[in-house]
Amino acid sequence: MLMTLIEKDGLGPKKKTGAEYASPCPSCGGRDRFVIHADTWRYWCRGCGKSGDALQYLRDFHGMSFPDAAALVGKQLSPNRQSRPAKMQPAPKPTPASQPAAWRERAALGIARAHENLLGNDEVLEWLRLSRGITRETAERFNLGWLTKDRFFWRGEFGLEPDGPKKKMVVPSGLLIPWRDQRIRVRRNNAADAEKFGRYHLVSGSVKDPFLIGDPYENTAIIVESELDAILLSQELTRPAFVVAMGSTSNRPDTELIDKLSSCPVVLVAMDTDEAGSKAWKWWTDNVPGVFRAMTPAAIGSDITEAFLAGLDLNEWLGVSMEFCCEAITETDETDAEQPTF
Repeated sequence: MLMTLIEKDGLGPKKKTGAEYASPCPSCGGRDRFVIHADTWRYWCRGCGKSGDALQYLRDFHGMSFPDAAALVGKQLSPNRQSRPAKMQPAPKPTPASQPAAWRERAALGIARAHENLLGNDEVLEWLRLSRGITRETAERFNLGWLTKDRFFWRGEFGLEPDGPKKKMVVPSGLLIPWRDQRIRVRRNNAADAEKFGRYHLVSGSVKDPFLIGDPYENTAIIVESELDAILLSQELTRPAFVVAMGSTSNRPDTELIDKLSSCPVVLVAMDTDEAGSKAWKWWTDNVPGVFRAMTPAAIGSDITEAFLAGLDLNEWLGVSMEFCCEAITETDETDAEQPTF
């Protein structure tokens, strides 16, 4: 069926060697960069990196929803999956009433200053690129910042009450990762403090919501642990996805987020490939229907960033993960039993 779809689109695939055909890419053009493997009935573009089977072809190049594409290629959705609601723009989440306006004002000022520090520091930008895979352009897009030293503030300056006997709060030195003007996390650059207090510090008064990138009404959602993993995915992926960084394997989504994920055709949980990630995976399978674990190869990296820096193509990883997921949540119609597996 994949070849039929490609021919109907007027791409004129030509045989190259054995079971391999090639044609222009429906997305990025070219002459023969779009490769079709007749033995597996899958495609892959050497230019834009799009890949998949007949079902994914309909989604990539015909804009079809997952259920409609599955029906056309002869796959029936498993009964435990719901069809997606019509795509719509999500309403902005209101600022929690418990977060003082003074906090947001001070946070916005600090974020802006730290962002200027980062963009003016070529050494830190190079570290960010080499150690996290994040480019200057991406750092600008997500308003990342750099703090050169630990700073202490009176909690009252941020509109916060004393925390027991503690009247001051710390903002440590390191990479500042903001989310809107409601949350600040800092990745400590002081190794001794990171060992003693943990690598990441959530600034007092910040909301604890997950870090969200993209439209929650996309057909694919990816759950990761680290905000920096989520930012890297957003930078590298060529197909739209709703990316959610939980901040920690022990953090849990609220009811609103679970409802959105429950209606998503493909939900990939890409927590770190370690014991903590395995425990978190058990919670996700028990509480969110139809999720699929999409691990990075442990031999090259325990998380998205490590694997990427070791050479993993994140678009190829996503394509393979989606293929396994689609096989898990669809059933082949008996009338198509003689057809190739797409």
